[in-house]
Amino acid sequence: MIGITPDITSVTVVRHGVLRLTFTDGLTGELDVLDRMRGPVFAQARTPDGFARVTVDDETGTIVWPGVSVVLGSSPRGLRQSALRIASGAAR
Repeated sequence: MIGITPDITSVTVVRHGVLRLTFTDGLTGELDVLDRMRGPVFAQARTPDGFARVTVDDETGTIVWPGVSVVLGSSPRGLRQSALRIASGAAR
């Protein structure tokens, strides 16, 4: 779903807790997302096996895990802004 914000087009697990995200505008960045996965709904997704099952939902353009019915605590725009800050060296 291409809209106002760049959608996520691919996701790769770098290591437990860290994802490499690619956006429709070509930006790619690695983000530690484990601290954004709050609440019991993410209990299975926070495990190493569960975390590895992340995919991109083509309809919403964001990342999802099986059995998780809520979106990660950041929109694709928020995740992209975090990736930009890390790429520029502003946040490490």
